[in-house]
This record gives sequence, C-alpha cells and structure tokens, in this order.
Amino acid sequence: AWWKNRMMSTREELRRNDERNYKVLPSGLKGRHVQFMVSRWVRRGLSPGTIHVYLSYLRVFAGWLGKDGMVLEPPAYVSDPVLVQRTHVATFDHSWSAHGIDCYLLIGRVADFDPFVGAQLAMCLAFGLRVKEAIMFQP
Repeated sequence: AWWKNRMMSTREELRRNDERNYKVLPSGLKGRHVQFMVSRWVRRGLSPGTIHVYLSYLRVFAGWLGKDGMVLEPPAYVSDPVLVQRTHVATFDHSWSAHGIDCYLLIGRVADFDPFVGAQLAMCLAFGLRVKEAIMFQP
C-alpha cells in the first residue's frame, strides 16, 4: 500500500513532467531514471529526509525486481552531498508556544470538531506523548 502509492507517484512523475517523458515499465527501471528523479526532487526542494525515504522505497522495489544495488545512496546522485545530507538536530524551536499558538484554545477548538483528536492532543500536551502513542492509547 505505502510503497505502491510512492511507486505509482514516481512512475507518473517519470512519465509526465516538463523536462523529459520516460515511458518506463517497472521492470525497465534503470539507474538513469533514479538519477533523473533525485535531480527533480532536489530541484523541487524536497527535504533530504524525504529524498532518503523515497530512495529507500525505490531500493526495495529494485530488490524485488532482482536489481539489488541499482539504487545507490543519495550523495551518489548529486554534485553537492550537502543537498541530501540529513540533520538530526532541530535548528529552530518547533513548539506551539514558540510560534505564538495558544495550546489550550487550539485543543478546545479541535475537541469541538472531534473529541477524540482533542483528547489525543491534550494527552500529548499533558504527558509529552508522541502522536502515535496518543492515538494508540487505550485507557
């Protein structure tokens, strides 16, 4: 499901873009197609993490086709490796309060719309839960 959506999206982007139209079948995927896609992703301004994930999907798909090793690491596809270098440290404060958002007011508005999501957000705020933890919480 997740990989199928990403692969279909990549295939459509290969077929329908402003630069070059590849009419590639899944079994005909080659390194030049991957190179083309990484170049497009970088020009579109996708984050390095997103590019890594997309290449991971392509790597798995290529493995299913018996083309292990065809999809290289991201720096192999760009002239400047910094363009695809992940950073694992926050460079700015992502918190709601740092952006001037009244947490309690926003959670109240969400709870009016959907009480379950409001409760999940309240638990995230109160207990520092991550989204997945709040969604899976079963009292």
